[in-house]
Amino acid sequence: AANEKGIRVPQLTSPREVNRVTPLVVEGRQPALIAPDDPAYAPAVTTLITGLQAAGISPEQVATIEQADPAHRTVICMGSMLNNVLIERLYWNRYTFIDALIPGPGNYIVQTVCDPYPYNGGTNVVVLGCSDPAGAEPAVARLLELIENGLLPYAMVGGPEPLVPEATAAKVAASEPNPTLTELTDNVNGYLSTGCDAYAQKAVRAMRVVAALYAPGAERSATGTAAGRKLPWPEETSSWEIQCAWDAFDECPLIDEQLRLDFTNAMLAFTRELLNHVSGYGAIGINDTVSWNHTTFPLLGMHFGARYFKRYYGLVDMDEYLQKAEACFTAQSRSWKPQEDADSYLTLTTAHSQVYSLAENDMRYFEAGNMEKYANYMVGICDNLGLASGFGDSGVSSRPNLPQLVLPLGLWHSGDGGYKWLLSHYTNGTWQNPYERGIEPVRPDRFTGVNVFMTDPQVYDYLQSGPTYNEPFARADVPLEESFDKISFRENWEAGGQYLLLDGIARGKHLHYDGNSIIEFVE
Repeated sequence: AANEKGIRVPQLTSPREVNRVTPLVVEGRQPALIAPDDPAYAPAVTTLITGLQAAGISPEQVATIEQADPAHRTVICMGSMLNNVLIERLYWNRYTFIDALIPGPGNYIVQTVCDPYPYNGGTNVVVLGCSDPAGAEPAVARLLELIENGLLPYAMVGGPEPLVPEATAAKVAASEPNPTLTELTDNVNGYLSTGCDAYAQKAVRAMRVVAALYAPGAERSATGTAAGRKLPWPEETSSWEIQCAWDAFDECPLIDEQLRLDFTNAMLAFTRELLNHVSGYGAIGINDTVSWNHTTFPLLGMHFGARYFKRYYGLVDMDEYLQKAEACFTAQSRSWKPQEDADSYLTLTTAHSQVYSLAENDMRYFEAGNMEKYANYMVGICDNLGLASGFGDSGVSSRPNLPQLVLPLGLWHSGDGGYKWLLSHYTNGTWQNPYERGIEPVRPDRFTGVNVFMTDPQVYDYLQSGPTYNEPFARADVPLEESFDKISFRENWEAGGQYLLLDGIARGKHLHYDGNSIIEFVE
């Protein structure tokens, strides 16, 4: 009643109803089927349609999400995020992890995704997840075994053989969770990636531990800034992943109703606590521009949490969280770089912008070419071995980690074989591509010689607006069109080839006063 009157509800009194059992026919409407447009999958599609027809079900094969209409009927999806448009939407929202590596060649995961965002009509999506056509036939066989009287019980199963070795599953089953929400994320994601019940059981144990921390009078039961100070840093930095894990796991039948209520209230408190950690929260929504990690880490978690609590519980304070997140991440998506001028830090905020864009299917960041500008910049600031140069608050890298954080998404979006060549080159051929589509690697000699990376326009305006840390400030007299962020000089791709990076910026968050300095020279 209080919520209906626009009053903030401190706690929920009952968990929402969930629909774990999936009727294949919903109110007389036959299920939709989306399958890869690939002849190699045709035998599995035929087997599926024939098997369902034998059970009195006549699926309608469609090509688009709009035709499938997942808000109003059951949809069966075959394939992976690389060849199925609906699985791709589920993938970017972390309901499923099916790509070129998961579940792997010849394997499958049959999964019920209950009432997924943004469709939310109370109907479910059935995923026949496979990395290649060899996994499709056994996935279909397993699905047909599970269906009884036109109903599919909650499904989360991998095969044809167990995807987790018995010894590993036993180790997970015997271990106790740490008292942190990151245990939920790790184990839920393990469950969604393999169908191994040991991960689900440990996730439930983790839920009990954390729910107890938020119980009345317990460690995290206080509200306001005191509770905020108790929030562990790893929970803040992975808050969006925690929220996604809960949304995907909420319907698991291993969770009893009392635990669902207790843990949902814990997640509500967690979502609200994150507000205390958002740098500059009050100013978000006013002339928004590029952001930084101490804003975006907690704000992205608030966004995914508010999505859940708004659509399932209608909580009135969630609208503001969603509006703040939209304002921040929409502004950041106009740029390929955030406020930070430190090589490792700038990957954080940029990744948050990408996560938001993909989850909300707002592709303006990608359509503007920012993904490729960012990926090219990452190549430029790394030496011939893929080691980042260490400007700003970042140290010189000893491993090629940063390119592996950035280039895969650039490869996925652009299909640029140069990124694929570099990822193999940097890792001595060991990198595995979750977005593998048969793109040929091509040595990107465009990054040899001299490459100038101009300053992003929003970053330029931000840097010209005032000091970062109350240091003495004067506006630079260099116009935008002449302002460079970095210049790289590269002889070739040999390990001993010369490489030099010149810095053009000495402002921004996590800055060092290294403008017009040689950041790194290698030969």
